[in-house]
Amino acid sequence: MTNKLGAIRWLHLSDFHQGAESQGQSWLWPTVKSSFLADLADMHKKVGSIDLVLFTGDLTQSADPQQFREFTQTLDEIFKHLRSLGSDPVLLVVPGNHDLVWPKLNPAVRLLLEWTKQPQVQDEFWSSADNEYLGTVNNAFSNYKNWLKEWNQKQGASASIQLNDGGLIAGDFGVTIERNGIRLYVAGLNSAFLQLDRGYFLERLEVHPKQLQAVCKPDWEK
Repeated sequence: MTNKLGAIRWLHLSDFHQGAESQGQSWLWPTVKSSFLADLADMHKKVGSIDLVLFTGDLTQSADPQQFREFTQTLDEIFKHLRSLGSDPVLLVVPGNHDLVWPKLNPAVRLLLEWTKQPQVQDEFWSSADNEYLGTVNNAFSNYKNWLKEWNQKQGASASIQLNDGGLIAGDFGVTIERNGIRLYVAGLNSAFLQLDRGYFLERLEVHPKQLQAVCKPDWEK
């Protein structure tokens, strides 16, 4: 995004699948890392400093705490390299369908898996911030939430960043970025919250306007 005041530049990454040993992930990153970091250096020369790193889902393969710890190490390498180039980016991230732990089948989970056939469940799900269905979903993302909290504590807060709490779904966020004379609002929404089991979820996932409303409402009311 650019204007006469300056620019906000971002790097978009996704689908690292940390821990996907069956897919050769343990050797893939070390093999491509040097080329990737070299590409970042070339990009930096062309476009300038990077303000945001947007990571949009599937940080890990199965949301295991060890996989999140290994992903932190990977991010540390990337951010260290970006800072050596003169950038000081902020990480904005949303979880993917590999970043939750599938809950045990129980009546609530079974009904959520039949989401499109259960309008009453949908109504109850969105009716409040405290109900059994919403709690089931958010608990499935507990490891992700713990990782993000640790990452933010490790990085420290920036005076130019204001993260709005109050998102309905774990992983939803709204954040105001102020860089280079520009004020930018970014909303991130979790679109994988219904994938609570194995299977093909084409046309079975969704994002809801209430997710966006929840993370943007504080700014809309100003």
